[in-house]
Amino acid sequence: LAYDEKYWDDSTGWRTAGSDAEHKAADYLADLFKKIGLEDVAKEPVELDKWQFNGAEFTLENKDADVNVKINPVSYASSGTDSKGITGEVVYLEHGYEADYEKYYDEQGLKGDDRNMNGKIVLIDINQDDEYWIDTHYQEAFYQGAAGLMSYSSQYVDKDGNQRGDKWDTACQMQDLCSRDLKVPCVSISRADGLEIIKGIEKIKKAGKTPTSKLVVDNEILEDKGISYNVTGKIKGTGNTGQRILVAGHYDKYFYGVNDDCAAIGLVAAMAKAMIDSDYKPVNDIIFIAHGAEEWGQTGIAADWAEGSWEMITKVHPEWSGTTLGLLNYELPAKEKKSGKLSASMKATEETFSLQEDLLNKSGLTDRLGAKADIKLDYGSSDMSDAICYQFKGVPCYQVNGYAGSNGPDLSTYHTKYDDNDEYSSEAMDYALKLSGALAMYIDQSPALKLDFDLRCDELENIAKGNEDIYKEAGISVEEYKEALKSFRTAGKAFAAKADEINEAYEEAAAKK
Repeated sequence: LAYDEKYWDDSTGWRTAGSDAEHKAADYLADLFKKIGLEDVAKEPVELDKWQFNGAEFTLENKDADVNVKINPVSYASSGTDSKGITGEVVYLEHGYEADYEKYYDEQGLKGDDRNMNGKIVLIDINQDDEYWIDTHYQEAFYQGAAGLMSYSSQYVDKDGNQRGDKWDTACQMQDLCSRDLKVPCVSISRADGLEIIKGIEKIKKAGKTPTSKLVVDNEILEDKGISYNVTGKIKGTGNTGQRILVAGHYDKYFYGVNDDCAAIGLVAAMAKAMIDSDYKPVNDIIFIAHGAEEWGQTGIAADWAEGSWEMITKVHPEWSGTTLGLLNYELPAKEKKSGKLSASMKATEETFSLQEDLLNKSGLTDRLGAKADIKLDYGSSDMSDAICYQFKGVPCYQVNGYAGSNGPDLSTYHTKYDDNDEYSSEAMDYALKLSGALAMYIDQSPALKLDFDLRCDELENIAKGNEDIYKEAGISVEEYKEALKSFRTAGKAFAAKADEINEAYEEAAAKK
């Protein structure tokens, strides 16, 4: 999934929503699921906007100044150019804020209607990890009349200008463009390429010439004309419960995408194969899913990611809401770290956090995994993954990760060409796979799904603290709210205790069998 060029859209390794490569990968995964032995294998179509990036080229040349810059940018989800591209002066405008444009106009002595970027290609630098994505900068470039926008990632250099490593300067990073398509080509380049362009601009200007550049972007954004496929396969439950457990990752990607998210699909497929090969007979259906269109799927909305999973739970399988015991979803599940021992993390929605604790502390299953790891437990919404769409519909969600190192993953290679095999750990994958299998079987073999509402009640209680005046202004009685919350907490505790009672009685009966 990561390295076979049959499943790439272009030479960078990309595979985006509804693209030719994504469709080919869906066929491959459907065949794989059948070979593993899953039943009812299907490519389930979902409607979205198609995005296919086929390549881009930027040139800045001037013989008098001895400048010859040729680079290959990658495109955001914005309109490309025709085969001739756009030709115009390239201007570096620092961070691309309105103030940066105004500063440029002042320096150029421009007045009135001449204060615009008409026909120019704008270059900016941004930090997409800590500060912002490119949405507002893209819109600002449009309103300023720019013919195109280029950005490079500044986050690979610290505030003092020190590099974090030799390779970081050549890392071109992608994040989303959460904006409607304004028909302005928008591309990303590495910091090294950005600095080379800036140097070229300065040399050409020093020679008394205009830094004229050319940008060609072969990028297709087809609104309401895309189809992505969520590939599914099933191990049928023996209990005829009408319930299921979902195990999922996504197969669209930026660059090689080894950890985000090809390794996740490897984990999903490996869990399916292990259960079938070991003749595990689940009580409930276990459905394995390779989601498409997780990185991007629709233009003009605030949350353009996880479109494939949103369509899946809201339109294709709305019946899964209320009848699904849990979704095990994976993002960057097996990261390599250069120091430290094996560790792992588990994250659940608030209501099932105590179920995670029971798995680790009461079930005894983790003692049988064949390896030891420091496990960090967490809870909350997984808003940057497919899980969030299922959480919106009331499905309990879990995310399991293994790390060959003590610090867990960081985003240093996230959405860059360096998310490659060097970032992958087979040791971490092995542990994440076994821990995930234990979790899936623990949920499957528990007669009662334990939901504990204490953490959710804590959150609802904290919302009210310090906001009493707002409640009063809105005509809401804080006292009645707190009293209702108290009743909810009491009822929730009784519910969780009853689930524990049922499950413990079942375990005792099974042990005597």
